[in-house]
Amino acid sequence: MSLTLILLLATLMVIAAQSPDDAQRPDRWTVLRDSVEAGSSPVVNVGDEVFVDALSLSDALGLHYHRDDAGRYVFSLPANPVVFVPGGSFAQVGLDIIHFPLPAFSQDFRFYVPESVFLEVLSVYLPGEVSEDSLSRVIAYKPPRHPLLFLDAVEGEDDWRWQFVFTKPLEGQIVLLDTATVALAIDGYAPGSDSLNVGGVELFGASWSVDLANKRYLLELPRAVRSARLMGPDAGNVLTLVVTMAELNEEPAPPISYDHRTVDEILAEERGKWKIDKIVIDAGHGGKDPGAVGRSKYHTREKDITLEMARLLRDEVKKRTNIEVVMTRDSDVLPSLGERTRIANKAGGKLFISIHCNSSTNRRANGQYTFFLSPARTERAMNVALKENSVIKYEERREDYPDLSEENFILLAMAQAQFVKESEELATLIQSHMAAETGLRNRGVDQAGFYVLIGASMPAVLVETAFISNAREEELLRSKSFRKKVASGICDAIIEFQKRYEE
Repeated sequence: MSLTLILLLATLMVIAAQSPDDAQRPDRWTVLRDSVEAGSSPVVNVGDEVFVDALSLSDALGLHYHRDDAGRYVFSLPANPVVFVPGGSFAQVGLDIIHFPLPAFSQDFRFYVPESVFLEVLSVYLPGEVSEDSLSRVIAYKPPRHPLLFLDAVEGEDDWRWQFVFTKPLEGQIVLLDTATVALAIDGYAPGSDSLNVGGVELFGASWSVDLANKRYLLELPRAVRSARLMGPDAGNVLTLVVTMAELNEEPAPPISYDHRTVDEILAEERGKWKIDKIVIDAGHGGKDPGAVGRSKYHTREKDITLEMARLLRDEVKKRTNIEVVMTRDSDVLPSLGERTRIANKAGGKLFISIHCNSSTNRRANGQYTFFLSPARTERAMNVALKENSVIKYEERREDYPDLSEENFILLAMAQAQFVKESEELATLIQSHMAAETGLRNRGVDQAGFYVLIGASMPAVLVETAFISNAREEELLRSKSFRKKVASGICDAIIEFQKRYEE
């Protein structure tokens, strides 16, 4: 049978398998808001995947979105902003990453994402009632009655915080009515008597009420206020009131709203964002994943060496700086690759440093590399990334990790585009100082797609300290004095990086 005939028969079988309903499905989604048609959004087929224009669908639903400085689309779903990267095959929801088979793309002022992914995000995170008729491609949506969804109270180290979560981004102003009462007015929103559900939302005797006459909320505190400020709204439509209480008999200062801070206060806050005051050290591998294993009689395991180096680096940083250190692991355990960067983000780290030992089938290969997350430029870098990424065979949810052997290297690296320059600079400093301390061959800085660096919202690097497959360098890795030299070199780089950015 000829190839042409085989293809023809296969095509006819596919057509025959399609139901008339599938063939007659509309080529766009229609949105009904409160039973009234509010707009529609086209769909396109790319291979076996159906894509929907997320922008026009969001417009019809009344969902706010914007494009940030890194070119990413941020959809302001309350408390859970969703970030899509044009050309990327993943989305970020909070600290979690959602992967999908084919990358999102822009075309003719539209932004197409996989239909199934975007509809699932809407069903989980969009407030109100959402129902879908997939056959007729109709979404029936009933938005919440009030823009305010809920109010949370959070106790900080030296302040109290109340977080208003709205259906859309709303700004506000605060006024101190007396020493212990703060009034909050929301722009374009008049609170009603039934619009503030604060059941259980209290903090040490503080209480909320609604001032209907003046269209504002009132926060009554148990003692005088030292300072109060309003932050936001952030990408999740969260407006945060931060209050610091005065000590007994202390004369309180008037609170300052977010929009009325002095220039010095704004500059101080912006400088604080770049203050390198906390770093995250990641010891590669661990637990049931030994990493690379040396070929000598010692059978040195990479997971043991990286943990020792991470501990030495932690001690060195604490001894020589005021920087706080967070470890992704401090024992023989195996955090998932995604969990490592979630730990870093949750801790508010400013730098992420993942420590590894290199290996090669060529036993004479030697020296040190430092990598940052970006498209692989060389086959050598690609091979190192493939080796380090092979840890996913130990993961319980391997389906969470896409194939990084092709375009996904480039697509996933785009998630960290805003930190590529800083990551490369940190990698260069580490490579220079580490090589100077150890005397090993400086193999330079390179870039590739490493799972462990994906999702870190900060400059992030992966350090290959020496070749465990090289007999001489395996002996060095087993030596505490060598491990201390590596730690000292990396610490020197951190200090220099800190000095550059804090100046």
